[in-house]
Amino acid sequence: PRIAVGGPIKKDKVFFFQSFEYRFVRSEVTSLPPAQRDSKLESFDSFTRFDFNLNNSNRLAVSFSLFPQKRDAINLNTFTPLDTAANLHQRGWFFAVNEQATFAKGALLQSSFSLKQFDLDVFGNSGGPFVISPARRSGGWFNRQERESRRAEWLETLSLPEKKYYGKHDIRFGINVSHTTFDGSDVSPPVRIVRRNGTLSQLITFVGAGALERNNTELAAFAQETWHAH
Repeated sequence: PRIAVGGPIKKDKVFFFQSFEYRFVRSEVTSLPPAQRDSKLESFDSFTRFDFNLNNSNRLAVSFSLFPQKRDAINLNTFTPLDTAANLHQRGWFFAVNEQATFAKGALLQSSFSLKQFDLDVFGNSGGPFVISPARRSGGWFNRQERESRRAEWLETLSLPEKKYYGKHDIRFGINVSHTTFDGSDVSPPVRIVRRNGTLSQLITFVGAGALERNNTELAAFAQETWHAH
């Protein structure tokens, strides 16, 4: 289901919009036992926005969105039972502030600042070793992930009044600064591949501590002219 409401809070000054959406999907693998045949998707999305007419020259918009999602037993199938299947849970939110200021003769300054966070977990349903046999997979899912990412961004764009010189000229300048961080872990215990009689055929091991980390800062600037020739 989805619900959306909106309207003025203060006439010609403050406006509000809110939406909610919930989704639930259950998929069956009919070849598995009745109590162990369901994979599930569950998500919730929320979006909130306020618009402010500060005066004749300035407008401000503030928005916030939330979007968690759970996917249980995402790889469930005839050969991968419920205890062995993987789950993927994610959480995220986004916050933004946008402001527009108009000046004499039509110049426009657009300013925006935003924050975003997105987290993700991958995990199994049991702690046993992951085993691949000719008939099926067993044990717990072999890969465990925890990821967290964040991004902050600031953008300024200045549009100058229209110039007329052998046609029309639209001139725009801008600057953008962003900072992104990412950290987490990605760990996988050994995977056992066995023969039909249960004896070990192959052992797959993974090296490294599995630590994940990366930071990045970007700076960009631009100048743009659009010429509409007669």
